[in-house]
Amino acid sequence: IRNRIIMGIHDPYSIQTSITKIGEKCLIENTIIDEHVTIGDAVELHVEKNASNRDSEGVFVREGLIIITKDTTLPNEFTL
Repeated sequence: IRNRIIMGIHDPYSIQTSITKIGEKCLIENTIIDEHVTIGDAVELHVEKNASNRDSEGVFVREGLIIITKDTTLPNEFTL
């Protein structure tokens, strides 16, 4: 996990909380993760800085930054 903001995490050394859960073997870069998000195992979230804007349910890309909105669940092996 690099260059990220995770909302609702009170212990900066933990990525597991009762509100936001991140599975094992994930690659997450340049991402803002809102509260109450569940990310499955082996999820890959990374885009190039010049990536075009994209919108899908609960996942947005703006100027090379990935935004995961509140209450979103990403299934195992989701890739962006």
